[in-house]
Amino acid sequence: MNGAWLGGAKGCLIMQSTGVGNIINTASMTEVCQFPLLVLVSWRSSWAEGNRWQMPMGERCQDYFRMAGFHTQAVEHPEDAGPSVEAAVEHAYNTLNGVGVFFSQRVMGVKRFLR
Repeated sequence: MNGAWLGGAKGCLIMQSTGVGNIINTASMTEVCQFPLLVLVSWRSSWAEGNRWQMPMGERCQDYFRMAGFHTQAVEHPEDAGPSVEAAVEHAYNTLNGVGVFFSQRVMGVKRFLR
């Protein structure tokens, strides 16, 4: 991401909320080094979660991003997805900061588990 930005390109990291815990140290570099990082997160546990293993990180992932110096926003409705990403791109690249956009399962769809 940083290399793309230094080379004049814009990039984005796409991940699931369970991966947030694995990148906290790396994510905090955006604040110290002042480079933009846009992260689009499929936000597990946000709505109608059926897998209890997804709950702990899903419930805390936005807090972890904020602790790493990111600005965060949640997208709860499909019609807000495009405008939210556009605003996040502007924010990240104009402020040289990390921005996390968390897409609720209302937007992404819910994985159903049969019992």
